[in-house]
Amino acid sequence: MSRVKKYTRRTVLLGSAAIAGGVVFGYWQYKRPHANPLLGDLKPGEAALTPYVKLDASGITLIAPRAEMGQGVHTTLATLVAEELDVDLNQLSVTHGLASKAYFNSVILEEAVPYAPTDTSRAAERARHFTRIPAKFLSMQVTGGSTSVVDGFEKMRLAGAAAREALLLAASEALDVSVSSLATGSGSISASDGRTLSYVQLAERASQVELPVAPKLKPRSEWRLLGQSQARVDIPAKSTGAAEFAIDTRLPGMLFATLVRNPHLGAGMRSFNADVAQSMRGVHAIVPLTDGVAVVADNTWRAIKAARTIEFDWARAEYPLTTEGIV
Repeated sequence: MSRVKKYTRRTVLLGSAAIAGGVVFGYWQYKRPHANPLLGDLKPGEAALTPYVKLDASGITLIAPRAEMGQGVHTTLATLVAEELDVDLNQLSVTHGLASKAYFNSVILEEAVPYAPTDTSRAAERARHFTRIPAKFLSMQVTGGSTSVVDGFEKMRLAGAAAREALLLAASEALDVSVSSLATGSGSISASDGRTLSYVQLAERASQVELPVAPKLKPRSEWRLLGQSQARVDIPAKSTGAAEFAIDTRLPGMLFATLVRNPHLGAGMRSFNADVAQSMRGVHAIVPLTDGVAVVADNTWRAIKAARTIEFDWARAEYPLTTEGIV
């Protein structure tokens, strides 16, 4: 009988929900964080305090979970972290995150709810919040829908705040003083007696500290960076040609292809003659398609030159090709 008395109202609610379809169990799983993908590939001297913040001898790196496609999101996400970590924006370097469940977009499914974006009713907000559960289970690491800042506003700030608290705990241990006697600023921690340690110096020790479950975020009144215009972190590399894009990728034995397709949408290809193209330098293959060919060569220019020599007999489109025909 005493065991029965131990069942609390919360236990009964959990059991009822599980019987009704496991909603609470799913929510519990949703609240559990994904594993930090950075921990499996750390080099000596590196510390990954969260999936978003890494420290090494060169400084602090933000692992951005969203792609920078000209929208300036890497700058915004870096500013969110820098604000809570108590560093200047120029003290952070930014790199795009690898493919990982930890970087799921929690709000990407919100537009699927049957409520207008301007509807802030309780029902609408609850429906939007619920979509974050399948977004996590589906590991939707997506950039799009103007969701990067909405998704990252709290995540990035919590990542910065958690890293800051871990560094404070590490400094407290290293200097043998209380955390309350320490202050952070510009990437270092100072004790009341004048001793100072940089975040980089504390990185390895901080990596052994258990991160706080609910790190305290700065109130808006203490913001130094958020709400202020910032210089875009991606502009220098893009302006000097140092930025690397997918088209810059080069792998051993890599080949390149160019497509030639029927200029009339939806129409196929009757035949083609690629005798000249096949004999040209660097050409590896001519691949027939239903509406054209792919020319594969050892560089882009050779593929394009070979493609220009191919003779095609295009099928005609089913729709009129001229204004007169349409009228």
